[in-house]
Amino acid sequence: MQDGPRSHAWVTVDGTIIDITADQFEGQPPVFVGRQSSWHEAWAPTVGPYCGPENWPMYPHDIWHALTT
Repeated sequence: MQDGPRSHAWVTVDGTIIDITADQFEGQPPVFVGRQSSWHEAWAPTVGPYCGPENWPMYPHDIWHALTT
């Protein structure tokens, strides 16, 4: 679901969608956890399937340090 240059990201673990920032879009709950969501399915993938741990160091150093110590 894209109206112009919008993007959105969430985590899917074993088929369960975990979205802690859905409420930035009108009509969405603050946190969504569920196995199926037509709203999430409407988004077209724009980057890889996911950002795995091997790519986490590209994030700001303070965050990477907090996650790994």
